[in-house]
Amino acid sequence: MAQTLFICTILTFFTLNPSLSLDPGDFSLIEFGADSLFHGDYTPPSPPPPLSPPHPPSLSCEADLNGIGTLETICKLNSSLVFQDDDVYIEGAGSVHVLPGVTLSCPILGCSLTFNVSGDFVLSQNAALIAGTVYITAFNASLVYGSVVNVTGLAGDPPAQTSGTPEGVQGSGGGHGGRGASCVVDNMKLPDDVWGGDAYSWSSLEEPWSYGSQGGTTSKEENFGGKGGGRIRLVVVNEIEVGGSLIADGGDGGINGGGGSGGSIFVKAHRMTGSGIISAAGGNGFAGGGGGRVSINVFSKHDETDFFVHGALALSERASALVPLLFQCCLRATGELLSALILHTDV
Repeated sequence: MAQTLFICTILTFFTLNPSLSLDPGDFSLIEFGADSLFHGDYTPPSPPPPLSPPHPPSLSCEADLNGIGTLETICKLNSSLVFQDDDVYIEGAGSVHVLPGVTLSCPILGCSLTFNVSGDFVLSQNAALIAGTVYITAFNASLVYGSVVNVTGLAGDPPAQTSGTPEGVQGSGGGHGGRGASCVVDNMKLPDDVWGGDAYSWSSLEEPWSYGSQGGTTSKEENFGGKGGGRIRLVVVNEIEVGGSLIADGGDGGINGGGGSGGSIFVKAHRMTGSGIISAAGGNGFAGGGGGRVSINVFSKHDETDFFVHGALALSERASALVPLLFQCCLRATGELLSALILHTDV
């Protein structure tokens, strides 16, 4: 009886004094003090990721690309085109089929050719994409046997503050995934200390996205060095077939210039099939260019794709004429392969 009387008294007290009632709206986290809640462990959320760099307006299937259909359904490209003015951007909710024998080319250093479609991308037999950068995003992608994506010797500028392009007129090879080669004989250095251009872009090994570097020259009047390899990036939601070739090799420098270093290739998909070729090798030259970088990130990989990320060979006449120099050049004329190929697969 006494307990019941006490409870009734408390209820009557709060009823007669509504200002003392516990209204949820009266509670303030700020007045309470957030620091007392988290005891110093609170960390503000990370800022949003930076916006993607701007891209040109998308070209249309029929008016700009001379194709059949629309980019919102299926766009069939049946005419070869050469783009000379600017980067090329193609976007739509449908699929893109590049028909047999068709070549889309932007033969300018660093020029980009981008396909961003929600459906499928098909590069048919003997079809080709040629540019400094080729970037394809799709649900499925099929690079049929005989097709090629080729960015060889079409690199734009390598990252700032890198030394992939060798200095002087020794005709050394460019560096990237591995160091470039050198045929210089230096009695003051050990053979292991004589190299061409340096390796760089260590922070992006899993998703390489750097251009290769130009090789050195043997002339003060003209730069004979081979250009660096370009960039290829394929991001596919479901399955990618690599029956054709992905080529990001360094350009050749001939007997008067070092080979350019290989570029970058990144492939991401759930499933990968096909027995094609993926190459980011260095270019040949007076001294060979270093290999580029290749990273494959897939859940399951089937078939035996051929990978090439090696340095290149020397073409120096001097190396063939003098035995001591031949020995030195055989050691240092082949660009180095170093941390260039990364495979991520669960099967």
